[in-house]
Amino acid sequence: MIKKFSESLKQQADKAKDSLTGTTDKLKELGNSGIDQARDAMTAINEQIGELKEAGMDKIKAGIEELSSGMPLIEQSGFQIKDITLGLGIPPQVSIALAKTKAVESADIQKLIDANQDKKILCAILQALQTANNVQSKITMGRFLFTGVGIKMGIPPEVSLRYS
Repeated sequence: MIKKFSESLKQQADKAKDSLTGTTDKLKELGNSGIDQARDAMTAINEQIGELKEAGMDKIKAGIEELSSGMPLIEQSGFQIKDITLGLGIPPQVSIALAKTKAVESADIQKLIDANQDKKILCAILQALQTANNVQSKITMGRFLFTGVGIKMGIPPEVSLRYS
């Protein structure tokens, strides 16, 4: 049994050695130009990833600035921003936690949306809050009360209702 196991290990080692030798031979055939081409391709890919990250961060920065300037409108819609979470991946993500502060009619939120059509991010947030307001008014969760909304910005935004 040990002998079979030993033979099996030796066969696997021989296969790995042959595979490595074949890879080494192929690299030698490619020569330095092939390695240089691969290195150049990797450099170009890394540069593109860096550009994507920077472009994403520029969009996040612009979105945060629009969000900051729109805080009074969000408060008029009956919510207050509690937390903002930035995800630094590709693509970058922004998540917002909002607490319900007062009851506001859907028509009043729609007026805020209509008056600020030039602010795309703010309108998307206000529309999410309007939808959350409409949905939560039709849901009862026993002793739990509607306390707020979580919004994960994206296309489309992901909205979660919070109950406590």
